[in-house]
Amino acid sequence: MNEVLDTIERELMIAVRRSNGRRRRRRSLGMFAAVVLSVGATAGLGVAAVLDTPIERLFSGSTRLAKPDRAPRVDMRLVDAGGLGWTVTTYVPKFGGIAMTTAADGLEVETPATVARNGFTIADGLLRGPLAGAELDVVRSGGRYHYLYAGTVDASATRVVVRIAGERLPATLTSQTISAPVEAPDPDTLTPHGKKVAARVPDEVSVRTFGVTLTPNALVRRRYVRATIVTTLEDGTTHRQRLAPQCVNTSCGLRAPKAAGPGRAG
Repeated sequence: MNEVLDTIERELMIAVRRSNGRRRRRRSLGMFAAVVLSVGATAGLGVAAVLDTPIERLFSGSTRLAKPDRAPRVDMRLVDAGGLGWTVTTYVPKFGGIAMTTAADGLEVETPATVARNGFTIADGLLRGPLAGAELDVVRSGGRYHYLYAGTVDASATRVVVRIAGERLPATLTSQTISAPVEAPDPDTLTPHGKKVAARVPDEVSVRTFGVTLTPNALVRRRYVRATIVTTLEDGTTHRQRLAPQCVNTSCGLRAPKAAGPGRAG
């Protein structure tokens, strides 16, 4: 495994050992109290991590997921139909990929949901379609469940629509983009197919952030939902990418954290 992957893995495993105990019960959909590290010796070889880390550490701490002072950062603000505000932040972390955090106003846990991927992982995915990644975040506020669907798409995207639970929701799409270099893994770690993929990926990837809120309690009668992301590119082509089912009910393990929101008691 190359030096970048080794360094990231060490940093993440140190972080999870430090936080695993007191955060074990704070797991929810899109928010984990541990690290999920995916490293595969295939065309998708790379690091995709979800880490429970305080937002102040991400932007100024020593972890590899921290944001260097001069690194790019794009913020998006959304307010759902129930008056709850959300912040979606996309930035370049120290390890050089692209990371995204999502958090409702007044979130009553110290950690927003955070997803980070290196440039090669993103480039590999973009070969199959313009969606770089998407996350459904669920919180409880004012006696209701609130939902945010957010992610990143290829920088050439001009429109994103999220189809979920029978609704067709046009997403907000940032005008700013975030870019990261693509560092291919050591060829000796790749399969023959992986080497072909490595030969096709660009030197850099650029993405835009998108986000959409759902009506509060819109999914309370469902156990799982499966979204389709429809992306329109600058050349006029439209791409539909269907995501894996996601749990949105306590009966299948959802533990949504509380978010006080502005002027709320929780």
